[in-house]
Amino acid sequence: MKKFSLALAAALSLFGLSAEAQERTWPNWYVGLHARMAWVEDTDLNIGGTNAGNVEFDNGYGAGASLGYMPGGDGFMNNTRFELEYSFNQADLDTLAGAAIGDDIRVHSYMVNAFYDIPTGTSIVPYIGAGAGLANVDLDVPSRNLNDDDSVFAYQFMGGIGYSPVSVPNTTLTFGYRYFASDDPEFSVGTTNVDHELSSHNLEVGARFAF
Repeated sequence: MKKFSLALAAALSLFGLSAEAQERTWPNWYVGLHARMAWVEDTDLNIGGTNAGNVEFDNGYGAGASLGYMPGGDGFMNNTRFELEYSFNQADLDTLAGAAIGDDIRVHSYMVNAFYDIPTGTSIVPYIGAGAGLANVDLDVPSRNLNDDDSVFAYQFMGGIGYSPVSVPNTTLTFGYRYFASDDPEFSVGTTNVDHELSSHNLEVGARFAF
């Protein structure tokens, strides 16, 4: 009887440890989706080292997807996320040196991001983040015989809020702001180089699905 009691106690102890471990287990991976409105900053267009005038952009749009990992654990790392992200942005060129044009710029970005979720003890959690990577910039200006692309270093800073509804487990809805910028992309028109700065302010909505 004594042996049975000891065995039962050991089994209950293991069950308790298992239950505790299960309670501490949380999804470490997630996929994210987002859509955004982009306000591309006006910039000067340089052709062959000469300023060809100021370029103004219409409001743009974009979308992206990410694969993220949450290390978990204690302290700072428990609220930290890391992710790989692909995004696509497009905006129309409105005017060049005051003249209306109907061309566009497209940006494919491949970024590595890090986020910190600020704990609040509620289902609403603010976040901040930063990322760096590569941007492929495609500029299409037929009126200037320009249709070329360039890949340059890019970086971004993010901030916003996430909301995790109790009725939808492992799902977080997000609303945030993103500042995106890159090194100056350079393009070729024959033997002439064309370059300009690239940066944008973005408002975005999205969702993360943990698994």
